Amino acid sequence: MNHRAEKIAELFHTYYEDLAPRIGYATRKASAVPWKDVPKRNKELMIATVEAVLNHLAREADFEDGAEVECVIPIPDLAKKGERGEVHQPRGGGQMTIVLRGGEGEWYVHDLSEAALHFKRVSHERERRYCAICREPEGSPHEPGCSRSLATGSSPTVTAEDVGPPAWQRSE
Repeated sequence: MNHRAEKIAELFHTYYEDLAPRIGYATRKASAVPWKDVPKRNKELMIATVEAVLNHLAREADFEDGAEVECVIPIPDLAKKGERGEVHQPRGGGQMTIVLRGGEGEWYVHDLSEAALHFKRVSHERERRYCAICREPEGSPHEPGCSRSLATGSSPTVTAEDVGPPAWQRSE
């Protein structure tokens, strides 16, 4: 189970029930209960809805204007596997395009699910630099106790592969 989706569903339910009367809206009596008392099927529906929304937003973020993408499933006569391009979203809306570098031209994206099938966003995470002492990303605040400062250049930096994930990505 996606614990993040469950927590968001719980918070949404709690705030929804709390704010409704403040704006003059009456929710159903059966649903105006603490999260622990919400019927199981209702909880499952809310959690599944949150998961769907999070997945949708992640796909949108993958294909935002300027994102670098790579072809993972070839498109005959257009894109080969591994070919890279850039997402372009016209101002004021319009049809999104993926301009392929060195390819046959542009691929017009009709919907995000189509783009997600053929392309993935290129991650530059391995190229990021981290403080060798506290492993925080370059340019972010250091953990308490770290006496070095990337801003002054006095802290040695390393790549993500050298030291593992930064503190904010490590599970306790």
